[in-house]
Amino acid sequence: MTITVAGEPLIAYLLASVRIVAWLAIVPPFSSRAVPAMAKV
Repeated sequence: MTITVAGEPLIAYLLASVRIVAWLAIVPPFSSRAVPAMAKV
């Protein structure tokens, strides 16, 4: 079974994923006091 994927969409998806993961690691969206403690669980 062979899966063929175009290079450009795959690279774009990987770069977007890395950007999202880096943003979540640097600026966690649920770490502020604006979010209630129950929502953090």
